[in-house]
Amino acid sequence: MNRQFHSIRLTVFHMIGCEAMLAFLANALNGSTTFHTTKIDRNMERLRQNDWFEEIDQGDRYHRLFFANRHVRKYLQHNRRVNQMMKKKERKPNL
Repeated sequence: MNRQFHSIRLTVFHMIGCEAMLAFLANALNGSTTFHTTKIDRNMERLRQNDWFEEIDQGDRYHRLFFANRHVRKYLQHNRRVNQMMKKKERKPNL
């Protein structure tokens, strides 16, 4: 009985894993441009706490990029990348 339950559980787990992988590949092949706007907004708020970013954000030249450029938005939706950028800027304040 226990062995049969284990076999069913593995089959279901495998089906869910395959379904998730297929969904990921379908989005990648279709060029899905879905972004996590809440993550982007949260990271933008974190970056705005720094003076160097506030100057960039208020400038007309770059402000539009944060909303229109998909490469910039993709970068900003990752917490690790934003953390690295903030740490790097703290180490080199004259950049």
